Amino acid sequence: MLLSVEWTQGKEKHYGYQYGLRFFMWCTIINGAWFVFAALIYVFASDWVYNMQRKSFPVSRDAYNVVIYSFFALFKIVFIVFNVVPFVALLIVE
Repeated sequence: MLLSVEWTQGKEKHYGYQYGLRFFMWCTIINGAWFVFAALIYVFASDWVYNMQRKSFPVSRDAYNVVIYSFFALFKIVFIVFNVVPFVALLIVE
């Protein structure tokens, strides 16, 4: 099994599943913080972000809202499937 490989470094033994657990823990923390940051920017500075984007991409406010909500929905799905679920699975197996 890939995540249960054991190796030694000096006198310490390392286990691959512990490395995987720490990896997914930090992925979950970093991506969760990024999601919260993006959501806060959208909540508190939505008009500012829209005006900046409107200079580069001429789009209506309704279309912009659809794109942003779609982005957040996709980000949540990807975050849960590729970060949270593997982390919880490794916690259960440990």
